[in-house]
Amino acid sequence: MAMIVAFCLARMTKLVQMKVSEIVQEQHSITLQTQRSEGKKIIKNIITFNKRIGRCCPDKPLLLWTAQREKYSIMYDKIWHNLSKKAPAPPQYCSYQLTNITRSAGIQSPYAGPTIRHSMMTHLRVAGATQPEVNAFSRHAISSNVVDKVQNCTHPNNKSCSGNLNSRYLCQLEHNKQPFSLKNKLVVIQICAIIDNYFLVAFPNKMLLCKLQQNLAQRLMLHASLIQARIALEQILQHERQIVQCMY
Repeated sequence: MAMIVAFCLARMTKLVQMKVSEIVQEQHSITLQTQRSEGKKIIKNIITFNKRIGRCCPDKPLLLWTAQREKYSIMYDKIWHNLSKKAPAPPQYCSYQLTNITRSAGIQSPYAGPTIRHSMMTHLRVAGATQPEVNAFSRHAISSNVVDKVQNCTHPNNKSCSGNLNSRYLCQLEHNKQPFSLKNKLVVIQICAIIDNYFLVAFPNKMLLCKLQQNLAQRLMLHASLIQARIALEQILQHERQIVQCMY
C-alpha cells in the first residue's frame, strides 16, 4: 500500500478504486486504473509502474497481494481487503492503515496524514509549471491549492527542506536520532521515487536509472545514520545532474 502511494502520486482515497481485473502485466511494467469524481463527472486515470531491481519495487508487493487473495478466497474485484471484517476495504480504512505506516516510521503530525506529497510536485513548480498543470499531473482537482499549501510550509528544525515531504521524513528521523533500519524503509521508498521521477523526465535512460536505483539502495542500507545516507543521496544527484547537463 505504502509503495503504491509513494510511487504513483495519487492519494489513498483514489487508489481504493483499483480493481484486480484492470491490472495489466507487461514485460517491463504493470498498468492499472483508478478513478476520481469531480462533481457528477467520473474521470479515469491510468497508472504505470516500471519494474525495477531492488527492495523498492511497487509491482512486487502488488503481485504478491493479488496472489494472497486467492489464499484467502477473496472473490470480489476490488484490490484492498479488510481481513478482520472479510469485506472490501473502504477509503477510511485504507487511509487509517497508511497513516499507521507513516507514523511507525517516526513521522509526526502534520506530516503523518494519508496523503503523501511527492517531491516531483516541487520540482515542477520551481521549473515554472502552473498550479493547474501540477494538479493535473498529480491527479488533484484543477482548482485545488493543496500542492502549494504543502510547498509553502516549513519544517520546524530545517527551513531548507520546505516543500519536499521526502526531505521532511529525513529531517524528522534525524531529529529523533533513529537508526537507519528496515523500520524506516518508507523513507527509502520515497527517496527512490525522487530518483525515478526526476530521471524519467530529465533523462529517460532506463538502464542508467536501474543502475542508479540499485547503487542508491545499497548505499542507504549500509549507512549507520540518515545524515550519512542523505549526504550519499546528494552526491549521487549532483553527479547525475552533471551528466544530464552535458548531454543536453
